Parts: sequence; C-alpha cells; structure tokens
Amino acid sequence: DSIEVRAKIYTMKNLSGHADQMGIVNWLKAFDKKRIKQVFVVHGEDESARFFSGFLSKELSLPSIAPEFGSTYDLLNQDSIFTPFRAIDDQALQNELSESSKAMDEKLNSLIDLKKMLDNLAQQCKTSEKKKTKSLINKIQHFTESIEDISERWKDIL
Repeated sequence: DSIEVRAKIYTMKNLSGHADQMGIVNWLKAFDKKRIKQVFVVHGEDESARFFSGFLSKELSLPSIAPEFGSTYDLLNQDSIFTPFRAIDDQALQNELSESSKAMDEKLNSLIDLKKMLDNLAQQCKTSEKKKTKSLINKIQHFTESIEDISERWKDIL
C-alpha cells in the first residue's frame, strides 16, 4: 500500500544531531552569540538538562532553557508559553554533591563491615570442617571479585 504524504520537508542547517556536552558547547561557540535567540536543551534526564542549560546560560551567556516535557514555545514571536525549569544553582549542586558523597561513604562503610564479618568467620573457621571452610573461601573470593569488578568499572568511567 502506498500512502500519500502531504508534508513539506525543510532542512535546518543549524541543528545538532548527536554529540556529547563538549561537542555541543564547541558547536554553540562557533555561532555568533548575537544571532542565538534561544537554546532549548531537550535531551537527557531532566536534572542533567537543567544543569546543562544553566551552564550554557552562566558560562556561555546564552539564553538557554530546559523546557518541561509537553510544553510549547512560539518561535515566531519568541514567546514562552510555559515556565522553563530553573537552572540548578551552585549551592543546590554543592548540596547534592555533599549528599552523594555521604551516601557513598555509607556504602563504603557497609563494605568494610562485611569484610570484617568475613574476617571474623575466617578466624572462627575450623579447617577440619572442610565443607564450611570451602564455602567461606568461595564467599571471600566472590566478595573480592565483586570489589575488583566495581573498581575496574569505575577506573574505566573516571
């Protein structure tokens, strides 16, 4: 079946396809700032989009917003028909970083507590109980491999 399409196709030369944040920043820097009327950050998680929009506004002095899903903007009149998300300010970002760091410390302390529990079990273990000893050895090896996996993944990320 063929379907008749009654659409006009336009080419928008100044649209970015897919790029990382630095790619988008470099792409935006190539424009004459006076000609940029509005930047819409519409990709990524809401919080990341708001943060990036704030970065563009603050660091590049560009009019930037991260619009709420489903909102509209009149491009001809350059009129916002919605209230854009606020950019994340420095204090809010610092608070979030502090809370994330505390949560990480709690999880790390939990791992340390688990390691101490395994150490205590190893000290109490009687090698004459071969089945229990082998089970404990497997648990310690699994724990060690899990920590190693996490460490390797984060080395790749950082």
